Amino acid sequence: MKRWEGVVSLLIVAAVLPVVLFGALNRDKVLFLIGASTQLELSIWLEPAEVITDVGVPVEFTVLAEYGEPNRLVPQVVVRVVGSGEVEISPDNVSYMQAFSGRVSLGKVTVVALKRGKFEVGLDPASIDTKLPDLPIVVGKANLIVR
Repeated sequence: MKRWEGVVSLLIVAAVLPVVLFGALNRDKVLFLIGASTQLELSIWLEPAEVITDVGVPVEFTVLAEYGEPNRLVPQVVVRVVGSGEVEISPDNVSYMQAFSGRVSLGKVTVVALKRGKFEVGLDPASIDTKLPDLPIVVGKANLIVR
């Protein structure tokens, strides 16, 4: 019995040792894999993602942003909200002039559809100003279904 215990112990050490050595010798790669879930881009989107409404009824959307890099703050966000088709958006610009990291609400916009149909309300990527020219930005949009 003791012989089997010794063999099993030796096999466990033989299996675990290469993993430990790899982790110790490649710390920067291992840390990169662990940190891969950190959001290194600025995401800006609208909520709710979809609204069903009637012609002429005002709908409120919240413009949200999220940035997951804890060692770097986004100084500000200025973005223009745009719509496809015949929709009125007020205000059509949202400004958040405080430095942040994490998730924040940039502001609210009201959208009114002028006719029936399916419309998109989105964010103009070319209009976004963060004061960080190298910051990757991902934008989302919302659907407005008008009966």
